[in-house]
Amino acid sequence: MNTCRPKVIFVASWYPNEDHPLNGIFIQRHARAILPWCDVGVVYVHQSLGRTWSEREVLVTEEDGIKTVRVYLSRSPFGKIPLNLVFERTVNSPLLHAVRGIGHMVRELGGVDLIHLNVVPHLGLAAALAARYLAVPLVTSEHSSHYHNAPPEGLQRRIGRWVLESSRVVLPVSRALARDLGAIAPGARFRIVPNIVDTSFFVPPRGSRAVPVKRMIHVSLLRDSDKNVSGLLAATRQLKERRKDFELHIVGDGPDRSRLEDLSRALDLSDVTVFHGRVDSPGLRDLLQQSHVFVLNSRYETFSIVGAEALACGVPVVSTRCGGPEDYLDGSNGILIDVGDTDGLVAAMDRMLDSWDRYDGEALHASIAEKYSAESVGQQLVSVYDEVIGLSPGD
Repeated sequence: MNTCRPKVIFVASWYPNEDHPLNGIFIQRHARAILPWCDVGVVYVHQSLGRTWSEREVLVTEEDGIKTVRVYLSRSPFGKIPLNLVFERTVNSPLLHAVRGIGHMVRELGGVDLIHLNVVPHLGLAAALAARYLAVPLVTSEHSSHYHNAPPEGLQRRIGRWVLESSRVVLPVSRALARDLGAIAPGARFRIVPNIVDTSFFVPPRGSRAVPVKRMIHVSLLRDSDKNVSGLLAATRQLKERRKDFELHIVGDGPDRSRLEDLSRALDLSDVTVFHGRVDSPGLRDLLQQSHVFVLNSRYETFSIVGAEALACGVPVVSTRCGGPEDYLDGSNGILIDVGDTDGLVAAMDRMLDSWDRYDGEALHASIAEKYSAESVGQQLVSVYDEVIGLSPGD
């Protein structure tokens, strides 16, 4: 990287906000990770859940050294659909407000050397147009599972392709996501840059985990269509017929929690299954450190940050081959099974309950720290910046 610190503007379609404090937190971690080498600003436009027209606001803050512009838009004051559409596409347009936010951030930073778009839908067009107008490179990171579960069609697909192929480089967080993006933008250039795992926070426990009752843990938003927690419960029912020395702890909240709790009772799993609900980061770390096996039964994941956090806590993982986890899981740190393979899941959990202590917790942590720590990912991003900033706009 040049001795002069590059000025990088993150245009974030997802970012922590007043309605959803954890929204896009992994994007915020990327911004923090490059701070040792870059001057960083973030532009984010949020459609507020509660603000009225008179409560629209542009908040300019500095958070941990990152200059941040958050534009809070209001809900529509009109009750009729035609007027709503006009309102959303003109005075309340996220695209127009993002362009203005980028201009404000250019002034805040005293210039810009690169625009880094995070997540194409919503603000991708604004970021690409601004990069072209300012004659600076565009780099795009993508995290969304929508390209797999519900690929864009029509105009949105054409816009997505143009934004991705206008980027000097596209940075999916996993190989699986790169394949999905490649189907939409075959002319784009891809390089994998993963999500960040806080490996200074998620660490193995100091004491022994040897206990009579072994603990399996699952963490998700409990959206069963994606996470297949019902399939995990069905497998747990079969496992209970083989052995009684385990518990399954389910952490998280979501649209299907009540139904999954009912299913657990119907399968007679109340004595081995605990639903914890949503927990904060310290609570999650404590639960991971108290566990012996992490289980993921998803149909698709772009990365699965919590699987990597489990490994950082020294916990081996059982996971489906659902995309993202295949980048960091192999026989040295867990067991991979096919999506929808209930018998395979039962066998993998059964085997792991007997062999969890054969995995070296410190080695599991080190394998994640090497590739996914903030320092490692920050250096990967800076390497990309160094490469593309050195290119002239026409290259």
